[in-house]
Amino acid sequence: MPVGLSLATIVRLAEALGVSTDYLLIDDAPRRPFRSPEDALCDQLATITELSDTDRAMLLSFLDALVTRTRLKHLTADIS
Repeated sequence: MPVGLSLATIVRLAEALGVSTDYLLIDDAPRRPFRSPEDALCDQLATITELSDTDRAMLLSFLDALVTRTRLKHLTADIS
């Protein structure tokens, strides 16, 4: 990495390439994604306030259903 790049430039470059900044800056650093899936989910959930009350309620119901389904799968797997 050339010396003299600003931190903002390095971050933008990492984001554009989809890699972590340490991958760009450190020799032999493992290649990792710029953002983890958890970060992307948090970013999306932060925008939930932009939804209408009805859409927000539907989204929360859907999330509840997914969590319940996952928990039931784990419970039934333990029984088998």
